[in-house]
Amino acid sequence: MALRWAAAAGVQTNAVADLSGSRLAHAERGGATVTFEGGIEDCMEGLRAIDDGNGPSVVVDATGNPAVFRPALAAAAKYARVILLGDTGYPSRQKLSSEVMTKGLTIQAVHDSHDRGGWTQRRIDGLFFDLVQRDKFNLSGLITHEFSPEECREAYALAGEDRHETMGILYDWTKSDW
Repeated sequence: MALRWAAAAGVQTNAVADLSGSRLAHAERGGATVTFEGGIEDCMEGLRAIDDGNGPSVVVDATGNPAVFRPALAAAAKYARVILLGDTGYPSRQKLSSEVMTKGLTIQAVHDSHDRGGWTQRRIDGLFFDLVQRDKFNLSGLITHEFSPEECREAYALAGEDRHETMGILYDWTKSDW
């Protein structure tokens, strides 16, 4: 979702690194201009080449994987902002590196409970729906699987076993006996 917000806001270079080719295809439909398939460590050379070899000025870690934090710091340009979107569940496993000081990086945590500079949940929701209505935020392809509520075991199994091919799961309550 962060990529779609960036594209809607007019950001020129949106690079995405992901392990899944199907998620990269979703990212391209959402506005990614550069994609790298693989773990962030495997994509480091390409990430650092962004912006004439300076690296990205904003790095968003939306993985929830604490092991991604240090490579995200390494990929960031001098004076860049590294944004932690959401919660890892294991914040004590996220480790700083010397790049925070040597590059003068800013680390910003973003969570749905934050109200920063007047960006309340109500204001964010309003902007989101406005962008969707004006076709600036394409939602197509975000739901990859549909299940009835009775099929919840299958849905959870799919989400756990085939994460690379699962973007979004929709429970269709019109197909329910409840």
